[in-house]
Amino acid sequence: MRVIKKDEQIYLAGPFFNPPQKDAAELIANLCVSHCQKYFSPLLSGGGPLKSPEHAAEVFASNVREIRRSKVVLAQLEWLMPPNREIRVVGISSMVKIPPTLESPPLNIPDSGTVWEVGYAACLRDSSQLETFVNGAPRFEKTPLVIAYTTAPQSKLNLMLARSCDAYLNGWDAVHEFIHTGVIPDDARTFKGKEQ
Repeated sequence: MRVIKKDEQIYLAGPFFNPPQKDAAELIANLCVSHCQKYFSPLLSGGGPLKSPEHAAEVFASNVREIRRSKVVLAQLEWLMPPNREIRVVGISSMVKIPPTLESPPLNIPDSGTVWEVGYAACLRDSSQLETFVNGAPRFEKTPLVIAYTTAPQSKLNLMLARSCDAYLNGWDAVHEFIHTGVIPDDARTFKGKEQ
Protein backbone atom coordinates (compact mmCIF):
# COMPACT_ATOMS: atom_id res chain seq x y z
CA MET A 1 0.00 0.00 0.00
CA ARG A 2 1.35 3.40 -0.99
CA VAL A 3 1.56 5.67 2.06
CA ILE A 4 3.21 8.79 0.68
CA LYS A 5 3.15 10.78 -2.53
CA LYS A 6 6.13 12.67 -3.92
CA ASP A 7 4.70 16.06 -2.90
CA GLU A 8 4.10 14.94 0.70
CA GLN A 9 6.89 15.56 3.17
CA ILE A 10 9.12 13.02 4.90
CA TYR A 11 10.79 14.22 8.10
CA LEU A 12 14.26 12.66 8.32
CA ALA A 13 14.93 11.89 11.98
CA GLY A 14 18.32 10.59 13.04
CA PRO A 15 21.59 11.53 14.68
CA PHE A 16 24.29 13.58 12.94
CA PHE A 17 27.01 13.91 15.57
CA ASN A 18 29.88 12.07 13.86
CA PRO A 19 30.94 11.44 10.22
CA PRO A 20 29.08 8.10 9.73
CA GLN A 21 25.88 9.63 11.13
CA LYS A 22 26.19 12.72 8.90
CA ASP A 23 26.89 10.48 5.91
CA ALA A 24 23.77 8.42 6.64
CA ALA A 25 21.61 11.56 7.01
CA GLU A 26 22.98 13.00 3.77
CA LEU A 27 22.50 9.67 1.95
CA ILE A 28 18.79 9.63 2.87
CA ALA A 29 18.39 13.28 1.84
CA ASN A 30 20.13 12.54 -1.48
CA LEU A 31 17.79 9.58 -2.05
CA CYS A 32 14.85 11.92 -1.56
CA VAL A 33 16.32 14.42 -4.03
CA SER A 34 17.08 11.74 -6.64
CA HIS A 35 13.49 10.43 -6.41
CA CYS A 36 11.90 13.91 -6.28
CA GLN A 37 10.51 13.19 -2.80
CA LYS A 38 9.74 16.22 -0.66
CA TYR A 39 11.61 16.04 2.67
CA PHE A 40 12.81 17.99 5.68
CA SER A 41 16.23 17.28 7.18
CA PRO A 42 17.11 18.86 10.54
CA LEU A 43 20.80 18.47 9.63
CA LEU A 44 20.46 20.35 6.35
CA SER A 45 18.02 22.93 7.74
CA GLY A 46 20.02 24.62 10.45
CA GLY A 47 20.78 21.73 12.76
CA GLY A 48 24.26 21.03 13.94
CA PRO A 49 26.12 22.95 16.61
CA LEU A 50 23.80 25.28 18.49
CA LYS A 51 25.11 28.84 18.61
CA SER A 52 22.97 30.29 21.40
CA PRO A 53 19.85 29.64 23.48
CA GLU A 54 17.90 31.61 20.89
CA HIS A 55 19.23 29.42 18.08
CA ALA A 56 18.29 26.31 20.10
CA ALA A 57 14.73 27.65 20.50
CA GLU A 58 14.51 28.33 16.75
CA VAL A 59 15.77 24.84 15.84
CA PHE A 60 13.36 23.19 18.29
CA ALA A 61 10.36 25.19 16.99
CA SER A 62 11.32 24.48 13.37
CA ASN A 63 11.69 20.74 13.94
CA VAL A 64 8.37 20.49 15.79
CA ARG A 65 6.62 22.47 13.03
CA GLU A 66 8.12 20.24 10.33
CA ILE A 67 7.16 17.02 12.12
CA ARG A 68 3.58 18.32 12.19
CA ARG A 69 3.75 19.16 8.45
CA SER A 70 5.09 15.75 7.49
CA LYS A 71 3.21 12.72 6.24
CA VAL A 72 5.99 10.37 7.42
CA VAL A 73 8.70 10.53 10.07
CA LEU A 74 11.52 8.30 8.82
CA ALA A 75 13.66 7.57 11.87
CA GLN A 76 17.08 5.96 12.05
CA LEU A 77 17.11 3.87 15.22
CA GLU A 78 20.80 3.19 15.63
CA TRP A 79 23.86 5.11 16.71
CA LEU A 80 26.42 4.69 13.94
CA MET A 81 30.04 4.92 15.06
CA PRO A 82 33.22 5.67 13.13
CA PRO A 83 35.24 2.56 12.14
CA ASN A 84 37.07 0.88 15.03
CA ARG A 85 35.12 2.80 17.66
CA GLU A 86 32.50 1.38 19.98
CA ILE A 87 30.51 2.31 23.05
CA ARG A 88 30.68 -0.35 25.77
CA VAL A 89 29.68 -0.65 29.40
CA VAL A 90 32.68 -1.54 31.53
CA GLY A 91 32.74 -2.11 35.27
CA ILE A 92 30.92 -3.74 38.10
CA SER A 93 27.33 -2.90 38.90
CA SER A 94 24.61 -4.65 40.81
CA MET A 95 22.09 -3.01 38.44
CA VAL A 96 23.48 -4.57 35.25
CA LYS A 97 23.58 -8.32 34.68
CA ILE A 98 27.14 -8.40 33.34
CA PRO A 99 29.79 -10.63 34.91
CA PRO A 100 32.21 -8.30 36.72
CA THR A 101 35.20 -9.43 34.66
CA LEU A 102 33.57 -8.84 31.27
CA GLU A 103 32.55 -5.89 29.15
CA SER A 104 29.19 -5.59 27.49
CA PRO A 105 28.85 -6.17 23.76
CA PRO A 106 29.02 -2.96 21.71
CA LEU A 107 25.99 -0.78 22.42
CA ASN A 108 23.80 0.36 19.55
CA ILE A 109 21.35 2.81 21.04
CA PRO A 110 19.04 5.27 19.33
CA ASP A 111 19.77 8.98 19.54
CA SER A 112 17.74 10.70 22.29
CA GLY A 113 16.58 13.45 19.91
CA THR A 114 15.37 10.86 17.42
CA VAL A 115 13.54 9.01 20.19
CA TRP A 116 11.83 12.29 21.15
CA GLU A 117 10.83 12.95 17.52
CA VAL A 118 9.37 9.43 17.23
CA GLY A 119 7.47 9.84 20.51
CA TYR A 120 6.13 13.25 19.51
CA ALA A 121 4.91 11.95 16.14
CA ALA A 122 3.29 8.96 17.86
CA CYS A 123 1.62 11.34 20.30
CA LEU A 124 0.19 13.34 17.39
CA ARG A 125 -1.15 10.13 15.88
CA ASP A 126 -2.73 8.97 19.12
CA SER A 127 -4.05 12.42 20.00
CA SER A 128 -5.74 12.73 16.63
CA GLN A 129 -8.04 9.89 17.61
CA LEU A 130 -9.44 12.00 20.43
CA GLU A 131 -12.08 14.58 19.78
CA THR A 132 -9.90 17.50 20.81
CA PHE A 133 -10.84 20.83 19.28
CA VAL A 134 -9.19 24.22 19.44
CA ASN A 135 -11.20 27.18 18.17
CA GLY A 136 -13.67 24.82 16.49
CA ALA A 137 -11.02 23.05 14.38
CA PRO A 138 -9.36 19.68 14.85
CA ARG A 139 -6.27 20.12 17.00
CA PHE A 140 -4.01 18.09 14.71
CA GLU A 141 -4.56 18.46 10.99
CA LYS A 142 -2.14 15.66 10.05
CA THR A 143 -0.83 12.67 11.84
CA PRO A 144 2.49 11.42 10.53
CA LEU A 145 3.26 7.75 10.13
CA VAL A 146 6.43 6.73 11.95
CA ILE A 147 8.68 4.46 9.94
CA ALA A 148 11.83 3.25 11.67
CA TYR A 149 14.91 1.98 9.88
CA THR A 150 18.27 0.48 10.69
CA THR A 151 21.22 -0.30 8.45
CA ALA A 152 21.35 -3.84 9.88
CA PRO A 153 18.51 -5.96 11.30
CA GLN A 154 17.90 -5.39 15.01
CA SER A 155 16.98 -8.29 17.28
CA LYS A 156 15.83 -6.11 20.21
CA LEU A 157 14.08 -2.79 20.57
CA ASN A 158 12.68 -0.89 23.52
CA LEU A 159 8.96 -1.62 23.94
CA MET A 160 7.93 2.06 23.98
CA LEU A 161 9.92 2.80 20.85
CA ALA A 162 8.77 -0.36 19.05
CA ARG A 163 5.11 0.40 19.74
CA SER A 164 5.48 4.02 18.60
CA CYS A 165 6.45 3.00 15.07
CA ASP A 166 4.08 2.02 12.27
CA ALA A 167 6.66 0.13 10.21
CA TYR A 168 10.29 -1.07 10.29
CA LEU A 169 12.71 -1.08 7.38
CA ASN A 170 15.92 -3.11 7.59
CA GLY A 171 18.88 -1.97 5.50
CA TRP A 172 19.58 0.71 2.94
CA ASP A 173 17.89 -1.23 0.14
CA ALA A 174 14.57 -1.23 2.01
CA VAL A 175 14.86 2.51 2.74
CA HIS A 176 15.73 3.22 -0.89
CA GLU A 177 12.76 1.19 -2.10
CA PHE A 178 10.40 3.02 0.27
CA ILE A 179 11.62 6.46 -0.83
CA HIS A 180 11.40 5.39 -4.49
CA THR A 181 7.91 3.87 -4.32
CA GLY A 182 6.26 5.31 -1.21
CA VAL A 183 5.15 1.77 -0.37
CA ILE A 184 5.60 0.00 2.97
CA PRO A 185 6.06 -3.73 2.41
CA ASP A 186 3.47 -5.87 4.22
CA ASP A 187 6.22 -7.70 6.10
CA ALA A 188 7.52 -4.40 7.52
CA ARG A 189 4.38 -3.55 9.47
CA THR A 190 5.52 -5.14 12.74
CA PHE A 191 8.84 -5.34 14.55
CA LYS A 192 10.20 -8.86 14.11
CA GLY A 193 12.60 -8.87 17.05
CA LYS A 194 12.13 -8.95 20.81
CA GLU A 195 10.57 -5.97 22.58
CA GLN A 196 12.29 -5.18 25.86
